[in-house]
Amino acid sequence: MRKLISSMVRALTGTHRVSTGIDERQERPQVSNTRDPSGTAPASADALPPLHAPLLAALSKFERTSLERGEILFHGCRDSAPHIDLQSMRLLGTRKWLSADASYACDYGRAYGGDSGKGFIWICRLRESVPALAGSQYGLIESAPWQLHEFPWKLPNEFARYAQHILKTDSTVALLDHPHENGYHEVLLTLPESSVEVIRIFELPSDTAEAREFGARLNDEYRVAPE
Repeated sequence: MRKLISSMVRALTGTHRVSTGIDERQERPQVSNTRDPSGTAPASADALPPLHAPLLAALSKFERTSLERGEILFHGCRDSAPHIDLQSMRLLGTRKWLSADASYACDYGRAYGGDSGKGFIWICRLRESVPALAGSQYGLIESAPWQLHEFPWKLPNEFARYAQHILKTDSTVALLDHPHENGYHEVLLTLPESSVEVIRIFELPSDTAEAREFGARLNDEYRVAPE
């Protein structure tokens, strides 16, 4: 879905932004969800814009579910991606896109990353159960308060405030999109450093097909198909 949204944005605006799975440069700085976008000083909750009623209403219709403690998720990225620490095995920042499908995550680590650095796949385990909203990002576009070209990064950046309000929590939340047999292809997880344990990181093969095959082997090793 992130690929579809980004393709639509490029078609309608003529821009060439990559999908939110790769380009996280617009992410809010780490520390808390109440820092201003410049990252220079904390901002009070009162300084944040009010929740946009149409978007809040649309998200409120999403299925309320959860990710379970111990669940395995995968994150694909380049070594040039922001808000990561490969040496210390830490996913930083206020949010990250992950996937229950390692092959899908490998696409973002290699196939959709251009030539900007080496591709990596992170194997992550949830430290705790995470409340979540499940539904289509695409269906939120008309309800969002942003310009179309802003949507691919504005929604991930602002999701936590909306989801925390709906789910009545101030902790980590998740957006689940594009379900498949073992879970969801796209999992937007807030505050990843505190919510996931990074088990291993692998450098991906340079060949796209080989990277996807490697992801399939990781699925066999770490995921269990439903009965």
